[in-house]
Order: sequence, then structure tokens, then C-alpha cells
Amino acid sequence: MLGIAAWRDAIGFLFLEHFDLEVVEQGLRFAALQKGDAGPAAPGIADAIPLTAEATAGRQGFADSRPQVMKPIRFAKRHGETRIDQLHAERQRDILETRQNRRQPFDARQAASGKLAQGLGLGIHGDSCPAAAQNFDDVPPIAAAEIDGQRLGFRRAEAVERGDQRAARGAIAQLPVVSRPARCLVVRWHVRHGTRLFAGNKSETMTAGPLARFTVLDLTRVRAGPTAVRYFADWGANVIKIEMPPTAGDMDMGGPRHGPDFQNLHRNKRSITLNLKEPDGRAVFMKLVEKADVVVENYRADVKFRLGIDYESLKKVNPRIVLGSISGFGQDGPYADRAGFDQIAQGMGGMMWVTGMPGQGPVRAGIAVADVGAGLHCAIGILIALLERESSGQGQWISTSLLQAMISMCDFQAARWTVARDVPGQAGNNHPTSIPTGVFKTKDGYINIAASGGHIYKRFCKAINAPELETDERFATDKARAKNRDPLNEEINKRTGQFVSADLVKLLNDAGVPAGPIYKMDEMFADPQVKHLKMAHPVKSPKLGDIELIGQAINMNRTPFDMRSATPEQGEHTDEVLKEFGYDTASIADFRKRGVI
Repeated sequence: MLGIAAWRDAIGFLFLEHFDLEVVEQGLRFAALQKGDAGPAAPGIADAIPLTAEATAGRQGFADSRPQVMKPIRFAKRHGETRIDQLHAERQRDILETRQNRRQPFDARQAASGKLAQGLGLGIHGDSCPAAAQNFDDVPPIAAAEIDGQRLGFRRAEAVERGDQRAARGAIAQLPVVSRPARCLVVRWHVRHGTRLFAGNKSETMTAGPLARFTVLDLTRVRAGPTAVRYFADWGANVIKIEMPPTAGDMDMGGPRHGPDFQNLHRNKRSITLNLKEPDGRAVFMKLVEKADVVVENYRADVKFRLGIDYESLKKVNPRIVLGSISGFGQDGPYADRAGFDQIAQGMGGMMWVTGMPGQGPVRAGIAVADVGAGLHCAIGILIALLERESSGQGQWISTSLLQAMISMCDFQAARWTVARDVPGQAGNNHPTSIPTGVFKTKDGYINIAASGGHIYKRFCKAINAPELETDERFATDKARAKNRDPLNEEINKRTGQFVSADLVKLLNDAGVPAGPIYKMDEMFADPQVKHLKMAHPVKSPKLGDIELIGQAINMNRTPFDMRSATPEQGEHTDEVLKEFGYDTASIADFRKRGVI
């Protein structure tokens, strides 16, 4: 009998933290039992999952497996192994119930169309496993399976990783019908860890990364929505960008396709064209939804309903789908139908009245704060929904808006009103509450200095050799410095003006006083720390050649993001993607002729 330790060695490259070792052991014992090999089946049989009628009755798609599950328990009793730990049984029933909540009906028509389902023995008796929602003719089963007697080994991971699909595919049909737990283990791992293998004439495109098991349908445009989707694309999700066909008229996607902005937002995606205003276009989209995990859109709130792709419509096709929506002002309420724009949200969200010099009037931030903030909030919401789906088995609709994101990002400035009824005003380059913190003049320009708080202020005075600023009663306490900010800034400028910027930045940081230069964009990317952080990532564009795009600000020691591909051309992958979802060449040609794609 292949023990757990040997099993771990056999599969090596797998991560088993999501699976119960008892499930694996039980699946292997079943193989031995089917061969009449009582020796390897009997040891530790008391630890096999003791599913009972109570644990399985009435649960769709699993009742058929109860006799198989009970077989090793009856075998154990006949051979004197009667020790079944009740606590263990209860724990396993809880696990089973959680898993059952995730199960979706199995599409037998999809399974019948390929060898994959037959090779895995899935759906033969009507049973369904947690991966069934993926549709088994397209489920990427473990591509490295090899069979050696009752052993279920995994030997072809290298072939998968180097993209040698045919070498990996040969073992798929050989996978024996051992047990549901073992078969589902194979499928669940592959779906969870994202190594994609398509059978038959399907694309041999493979994705990698921690989010590779997710398929994201990207309906977004301009900036907020693409910002959200970029997190999924950069960490390996199968992102399919859906655009209107050229024959359907222009669609504002947010600037020229080969411009810096568009290229930076839409990397690591595949692009198809699809006219959602056409009934056949919507039908194709819904077929994609059947196998997708996430849909992201940032239309005006009413558009999705007019197109018939709102959450309730998507849910009927795939109850596990997560819909992420970004609007200007929310999905309902008095302004729901208004179009959103970053600067409008900056003004309505309070940002512009706390930006700029006192008395000069409102000033917008120099970056798209509301757009980027809404995209970030949407991505976080989708990830939370996907995590919740692990336990409930159900998708949900998450939404945010530019206005909500802008208010959220005002953070402490907004809380000054909600808590203390204090209306923040413009403070220019000064920090609103931390004094002295702001921009100070040097011999050759300006730098930022943050010297607020008693200890840091003392270090600052000592570093610039200005003990009088520490003892002056106007500046001796935090309260006094707040009251006399302008005179203090004037005195500091007199002294900082005697230093070269780079020298003063080093002097203050060495003294434990936060300080930094104020860069233009070219200077920022030339900074050694920025280079070390690799915030400019190279990628090769078929149209633009070697370019650099902006890296992610999230560092992960095991699963970093990857700049796999440049932004695709419009509809570059239409044929490839549609074939993966079951459309043949003739159907695709007909769609193109009729302007559906």
C-alpha cells in the first residue's frame, strides 16, 4: 500500500494543504479493495471517512457513492478493525457538508464530448464533485497522472510546465476509476492550482500564477474597471477581454490602443470581440459565463440590465459566478444613472477642497485617485467573494463606485467631520495636522521633511544645527508649533536654504528624521530604490517592441506577479477562445459574417 508519505513523494509538486489525507488514503484503499488485496487495504482502515446514511442522505450527486464509501468500513469490521473514532467521524461529516454546498449539477452533454470525463470516471453514475461547475470536457485534470498497480503517481509535471501538452495528455485516459474522492482530488487540485490542459483541438495556451484557476470575463473600459481586472491578470487568471467588433461602431476604451495608458492597463489578457447588443452575441457571452468565475463591468448602472447581463441573469446560468460592478455613484439612489468621471468624484468626494493652497480655490489631484481607488476596492471585493464561495458554493454581486472610493480614500480627513464635526480646509504642501511636515526650500530646489512629534522635532533641530528652534517658546510644544506654523516654516526655510537637496536628505535620514526628494517622473524611475523595487517591468509588444509597464505594489515571496504578455490587439484571440468554449470553425465564421464577433 502506498502510504501518505510515499504519496506525497510521488506527487512532489502538489500542495495538499486543501485536501484531507484521509481522503487520499481512502481512495488508494478502494483501489486495493477492488483488486481483492486485503493486505494494503486493512491497515488504518478505522481512519477511513466513516460516511453514514445520515451524512449522505438527500445530498444531490453523492448518495450513489455511499455503498463505495461504506465498503472499506464493512471490510474493516469483518477483519476486526472496528475502531472508528466518533470525533473523527463528526469532523469528516462537517467537511463533507461544506463540500456538498459547493457542488453543481454535472453537464453530461459536456462530459460525453471528450475522453477526459470518461478517463476520470466522472459522471458515470451521476455523481458530481466540487469541480463539476467547470464542465468536465474542459476541466483541466491532473496532467501528470501515471498508474502503477494500485499506485496513483504523478510523473509528468515537467511536461505540463514546459508546455508539452501531448506528452502530458497521454496519461489522462489511463486514470482508473478508483474512487470518487481520489478522482475529485485530481480534478480539484488542477482547478485550484491553475495548470490548464485543454483536450482535443482546444487551445494549448497555459496560464500560471496563484489565480490561474479563475476565468475572468472583462467587460471594462477606461480606467477604474481595467485597474480592478489587472490584479487578476497579473497574478495569472485567465482574463478574457471582451470588446465590441469593429463593425459595431466605436467603443470608448480609454485612449489610443497603443498609447501608454491603454498598454499599461490591459497587459496579460486575451482579447475577443463580441457584440452584446445582438441576441447571438449575448448567447455566446452566456456560454462563456457557464465556465467563468468572475465578470467585471463598469458600465453605467442601468446598462447591464438593458443588455440582460445583470447579476440575476448571470446567476441563472452559473450560480457560482461573481459579478464585480463599478459605477460613478452607486447601483441605486438618486444619482445612479449618472455617468461617472474621476474628477467629478474628486469634487463630490471632498478631495478637491483639501487639496491646493489655502484660499486659491479647489484643486484636483494630479492622478486619477477615484478611478484607481474604485478599481482597487472592486478587486478586493471580488477576492473576498471568491474566498466566501469556498464555503458557501455560491457567487454574489459586489459593487463599488468612484464616489464611495473617493470618500473612503479621504480617510482621516473625512473622519475629522464624522467624529469631531471639523471641516478640513486646504493646507497646500503642509500636512493638515502634523507640524512641521511639508515642502521646504534648498539651494537647488525643494524637499519634503516630516519632523512632527516631540522626539523627531528635537532630532531635526539638532541635525540642522538650530537649537534655538527647539527652545523658542513659539515652537517648544506640539500645540505651540500648530499655532505658529507659518512663522516656524519661515524659520526652517532660512536654514534649509543653506543645504543642497541631496545632502540635506541624507543628513536628516541619518539623524532619524523622515525626508525625501521631490521627483519628476524621469527622476523617480532613476532612483536606486525604485529600480530595486522593479516598478518598471519590461515586456515585449508585437507592435511597440520592448517597452516597460508599471509593476504591482504588492510583493509576494512565493507567488509574485508576472508580466507575461503585452496588451493584445482588438479581437486577437477571438477564434482561439471561442474554440475553447466549444464553437467550431464554421460557427465562428458565421458569427463574423453577421457581425456578432
